[in-house]
Amino acid sequence: MNELLLSTENLGFHYARSQKPVLTNINYQHHAGEKILLMGKTGAGKSTLCFCLKGLIPEIIPGNITGRIIFRGNEIKKPAINIGLVLQEFEAQIFNSTVELEIAFGLQNLCIPQKVMHEIVHECIKKIGLSTYEKISPFSLSGGQKQRLAIASILAMKPEIFFLDEPMTDLDTEGRAAICQIIIDFASKDKSILLVDNELDNALYFDKIYIMDEGKIIIEDNPENVLLASDQYTYLGLKPPIRISLFEDLKLPKRNALRFDDAIESLKKFYPIPAKKPQPPGNPESSQEPLLVFDHVHFQYPHSTKGLSDICLQINKGDFVGLIGANGSGKTTLLKLMIGILVPSSGTLLLNNKQPHKIPPEHIPNISGFVFQNPDYQIFTNSISEELIYCLKAAKKNPSDYRKRIENILEIVHLHGLQDEDPFLLTKGGRQKVAVASALINEPELLILDEPSTGLDYQEQLALLLILQQLNKEGKTIIITTHSLWIIEEYVNRCIILHNGTVLTDEPVHRVLSSPELLRQANLEPPELTLLCHKMNLPFMRFNELKAFLQLLRKHYPPDYL
Repeated sequence: MNELLLSTENLGFHYARSQKPVLTNINYQHHAGEKILLMGKTGAGKSTLCFCLKGLIPEIIPGNITGRIIFRGNEIKKPAINIGLVLQEFEAQIFNSTVELEIAFGLQNLCIPQKVMHEIVHECIKKIGLSTYEKISPFSLSGGQKQRLAIASILAMKPEIFFLDEPMTDLDTEGRAAICQIIIDFASKDKSILLVDNELDNALYFDKIYIMDEGKIIIEDNPENVLLASDQYTYLGLKPPIRISLFEDLKLPKRNALRFDDAIESLKKFYPIPAKKPQPPGNPESSQEPLLVFDHVHFQYPHSTKGLSDICLQINKGDFVGLIGANGSGKTTLLKLMIGILVPSSGTLLLNNKQPHKIPPEHIPNISGFVFQNPDYQIFTNSISEELIYCLKAAKKNPSDYRKRIENILEIVHLHGLQDEDPFLLTKGGRQKVAVASALINEPELLILDEPSTGLDYQEQLALLLILQQLNKEGKTIIITTHSLWIIEEYVNRCIILHNGTVLTDEPVHRVLSSPELLRQANLEPPELTLLCHKMNLPFMRFNELKAFLQLLRKHYPPDYL
């Protein structure tokens, strides 16, 4: 085994404004060249552990720390230069005026010669896919592009250990693949990696997995064992790969599903493959009563070529729409047009037969609710109840109903009893729930959510999606953007793909996902269930549909065939 690089001895911590411990008796070991995956539900203490290991606690973040942190034989008591950290709140570490200056900032502090610095900056920009953005302000980038920039700014300094705290939440599938490759390349140079993530799709890239719960490391194991038991760990916030869950439910050997290609080969041995791919189902039932209509809408940001071109869409009442596309394709811009934050440069946009930007402000909360990609953009009060009261006042609701409405909505988003809490002391996932509650509390007809699963663990994502599913059954119109394409696979009935500011396709979700090449055309990597159906020569089916279909096949084919 390689040299022990970083370790902790009975590490404990609680924040200055709280007596409740966030970390308890943490004994963590990281060897040179080791790739570690750190997992656990929201609030388990993962980010706090990263802060401690980097040395930000208690030097910069105040609180009471116990135990020891040892790096190369020396105790860490201040921020360690050789340890790089990409924050979960990645926007908090971006502050320069251009992309290239942001990446150069750390190198300047390391006194890197200018010529070498220039080479490193442009190498990193190319590696993370921002080659045409060198002179652009970081604050004009999409959320995913900002996340890539935050990663590049740390990568450029070539730290000995690289901590990435949920670095792929805002990345498209192509960006995630690029970051995974960066991790592989980085670790191949005898560098060490700690990745915080709750998805196990790339678990086999890692040497070891730690799982945390309530401030403690409760599981330390190798990736294969965690994958095989992953269906048992959903209560800890982990999302098992689709193939593992499928093999579990079909009572097939899960070890054959550790790798995707092996899973396909195993399925082909057990189930007959259709010679001709069946057609996906047709259009789902829809009210056909328009709620949102885009008629040749164009939009362009001032002093920029970015924007939207010739958008023609009709979103009907009762639709559940998934809006997907690569980082920078125009998804957030389209959503902001829908509620009047932005105004079309040309063309006509109608919401309930009115132009959104001309709807009186007090009417908007009753018509549409909006959840921003970054919840901190819409939270500004000192308590959760104040936040919700502000929303109710804006919609001119009856004050006598405030208490009941607040209690009901906090129950729905699992924040019951926290109404007096300062939202800014919550985790990012907690603040995301506050933003969702703010959008829902006035019971709008249209609910728009921009990357709502960011910061939520798997169980919290499922809980939110069940809320949205129920609202949709009650007649609400839901529009959601996400880079977690499993959400599109399982929940929406209609899928719109944006590509370079235009609509590439707008069809029922089963038809879109039956064409993986269509996703690749938009620089999106097809998700696992979509690929699995495609490799089996089947149209796209949702998880339970595919499971039922395969069980039916097995039932009706003789045992000797199988």
